[in-house]
Amino acid sequence: MKYKVLIISNNAKIEMDNTVDIEYIVLNSPSKRILEETILKTDFDCIIPLQAINKGNNTYNILKVLDSYGLKYFGNNYLKYLLVNEKPAFIMQTELRLPSEIWTKYNYYKNIQSLSKTDFPIFIESDSEVNYLLNSINELNKIIDTLFSDKIDELIVYKNYSFVKLFDTVLIGNIPNFIFASSDSTADELAYLKEISIKLFSKYKFKDFAGFKFAKRGDQYFLLSINSDKLTNKEITNVMHLNYRLDTKDIINLYILVSSFKNCIDSNIICELSKKLSHNIVLLILPLKIKQKCGIDFDYNDICNDLKYSFLNSDDSNKYEFIKMIEEHIENTPKCKINSYCLGDIDFDYDMYLSSYEEIPQAPRNPNDVLRESLQILNGQIRWNSPLSFYNICPPTMMNTVAASTITNIYNPNGMIDRTSAGYLKMEKQIIRQLSNLLDIDSSKSAGVFTSGGKICITYAVKCGLNRCQREFKSKKSPIVITSCANHFSIEDVCYQLGIEDCIRIPLTASQEMDYGEFEKCISTCIENNIPIACVIVSGGNTMHSAVENINTVNSIITSYVKKYNLSDSPYIYYDMVVCWPWLFFKSYNFHINPLKLESSLKNRIKHISDILINAKLADGFGFDFHKGGFSPYATSLFIAKNGNELFSINSKNGEIRKDSCYHTFTNSRCTTGIISAWNVLQSVGISGFQAYIANMLKVAETLSDTFEKEKIIVLRKYDTYGFATLIWLQSPELRCYKFSDIINSEDLLNENNEYIYQFTEYLKRNGAVNICVRYLPKYNFEGNIITIISLLPMTMNINGKVAGKIAKEILKIKEEFDKEYIKGSNFNFKSAPDNVPR
Repeated sequence: MKYKVLIISNNAKIEMDNTVDIEYIVLNSPSKRILEETILKTDFDCIIPLQAINKGNNTYNILKVLDSYGLKYFGNNYLKYLLVNEKPAFIMQTELRLPSEIWTKYNYYKNIQSLSKTDFPIFIESDSEVNYLLNSINELNKIIDTLFSDKIDELIVYKNYSFVKLFDTVLIGNIPNFIFASSDSTADELAYLKEISIKLFSKYKFKDFAGFKFAKRGDQYFLLSINSDKLTNKEITNVMHLNYRLDTKDIINLYILVSSFKNCIDSNIICELSKKLSHNIVLLILPLKIKQKCGIDFDYNDICNDLKYSFLNSDDSNKYEFIKMIEEHIENTPKCKINSYCLGDIDFDYDMYLSSYEEIPQAPRNPNDVLRESLQILNGQIRWNSPLSFYNICPPTMMNTVAASTITNIYNPNGMIDRTSAGYLKMEKQIIRQLSNLLDIDSSKSAGVFTSGGKICITYAVKCGLNRCQREFKSKKSPIVITSCANHFSIEDVCYQLGIEDCIRIPLTASQEMDYGEFEKCISTCIENNIPIACVIVSGGNTMHSAVENINTVNSIITSYVKKYNLSDSPYIYYDMVVCWPWLFFKSYNFHINPLKLESSLKNRIKHISDILINAKLADGFGFDFHKGGFSPYATSLFIAKNGNELFSINSKNGEIRKDSCYHTFTNSRCTTGIISAWNVLQSVGISGFQAYIANMLKVAETLSDTFEKEKIIVLRKYDTYGFATLIWLQSPELRCYKFSDIINSEDLLNENNEYIYQFTEYLKRNGAVNICVRYLPKYNFEGNIITIISLLPMTMNINGKVAGKIAKEILKIKEEFDKEYIKGSNFNFKSAPDNVPR
């Protein structure tokens, strides 16, 4: 099949010769009817409009016609691609604008009076298509009087419009692939013109081509005009008179060739177009993949030249290409439906998708193609911004934190040392000072490090504590770690990785916090038996209940035994605040005046946690997760040590203090995106922003639990849960004759009900009308019974009490529909229920 090309021109002399592989159709100033008939009858592979407006008897906008039919053509649509439609205003947006003044009919006489001879020549640009270059006062007076009497409101006036040199550049392609520039330019001028042209091309989102006219006066360059809204015969003439001797047909074939790079067309057609152009141009312009298709020889230089377009230029001039890449490919992410919690297909077959890419390709591929394909892996991704997502403590990210992280990654700073990370380590220290002040610890003595998650924060804490006890406590017995059952399951993993054999878990009371009596027994036993305590990990709020353990009580118990046995130092206390650290922003809140007008139920729950966290300063180390309650991308965690020297000597056997990050962090290659993300959040949200967020989410949780309870759904530990989670237990319709206590105390009944709960959570996710993501938790300890429950943990700003009530009713409605099907014995074909789900 032939490659079909449509050329729309106002030049009757343009004639193109058809070939075996390419068919050209040239329309010379066609009427709108002729143009529409032509494009509807033929499926063109490439359309090149050499004019934007047909100004014959039938005046119309050619580009708008092409756009209305959704056709892809070579060139820019003026309305779509320019940020500012009026050319003078658009040029004024650039850094290369000429100094200018706005003259109106009310001020022009005064402006003329103030002119001197050095202000001439003067260039005048008006709303009309005619511009003027004037060399005297007499000429100026005459023209201006004429212009203002012709219903023109204002003029743009450029003084001293004289230049040493004028330059033209033309950029073609979407990288752009090809740059023509004035041949009489010096090497330095040429390099600068190319650099600034690429910047303008990228920054203002031109497509396929743009022509720029520059002027030079002394060492200054100015942008005089831009041709970007349409291809013209003048544009073709400009290209012909620059670097290469090309005629009109050559330029058109060049456009077709560049346009074809975006389409995987037959290599015969590309070769046919290549033969029509000069050998030098072909070798310069053809990308590697086209050379491969055409069988043209290439070497490693061609491969490197092809790859370099995937990186920043040495002068950063193509940085706006990255913005265009994001803008284009964010459209290629799997689509989300308003009534679904996830992107795209919930049941996307990842193995099938990835099977096509099992082998690493032999040659480089187009990065845009690879990026487009890779984004399909987002199918099924939970959208944390969706009010239908209740899965876990995963908040949506603020857009400025993502932008800050992304721009940071372009320049790829390494937080190993100051030299490789600009000012990021100073920014990190500032955040640590701010949070130290929030904790009421001495910011001149504290230190910290951003790291890759709460588990690593625990690792820093245990290692600091291990160093302390090994230096201070002389014992041949193995150190231990003490924590409660409220704390994270990963603590045992950390202990194993650090060579600690035992982690003692203290049981919880009914209020879901540590049993302090049992804790005191454990401390007493360890100290009396000379067992070194590497670390005591205290819960600063867990995921399920935000149960904040009282560090004042923990510290008092430890201090009393340290004094009793005259120990040289206390065991290291780590406050694991990764969940509830945002409640610290309420430490100065006036609960009596209540400026945010919190409802009493919310105020009491907030004050409960805030009153406990007021003593956080008693700990030795602290963990903050900005990717939990801090709106930051994964992973943005921060470990802070009250005594910075314990962190600075963490990797030293003899306690040597080394403050450079590379000596006291667990990794040398350290990402800095967490630092700038957290900084953006703290500066953007502020104290009252965090306070309002917490209040809103607690209102959501209250609404959910109240709505469920009204419908006789069991809400577990409602009054012992101080965070955002709502825990519910559902009863199978087949077990309606049994009480809750009967079911949880019978293994058979419990297993049957557990299966029902799992089936319902999966049904809820895949329900035809609305997809809602809740969390199935199979091993929840309720008063000594291990039962299966459902957790609803909202985090998004896109939900409030009113929305939460509607969603709760929707869940109840879906449950009613599901129960009918469940009683019938319908087979839902869901996977087997997992035995364990990490909390």
